[in-house]
Amino acid sequence: AVVLTIASNPHFERLLCPVSTLSRLVNGISDARQRGKVAASVARLASAAGLPPLLVEVRHATTHGDLPSLAQLRLATSLAMDWLEQHTGK
Repeated sequence: AVVLTIASNPHFERLLCPVSTLSRLVNGISDARQRGKVAASVARLASAAGLPPLLVEVRHATTHGDLPSLAQLRLATSLAMDWLEQHTGK
């Protein structure tokens, strides 16, 4: 995956809102599926919910201080919207 560090990205503010939204989506879906005494990984829970792996990759990268490229973010946003339409009926 192509990522840009926050410090070198002049479009940080432009990317921050969609990146935050994607991260919250992945975390929210994953947290809702968390069961048992031992926590399962976000990747496993997101996969079980049918979230596209790219969304988990974007969330993971941003959690560790890297921003996705604009192209990767656009694709992830499109995949997220498709997932939401399929799973919320809207």
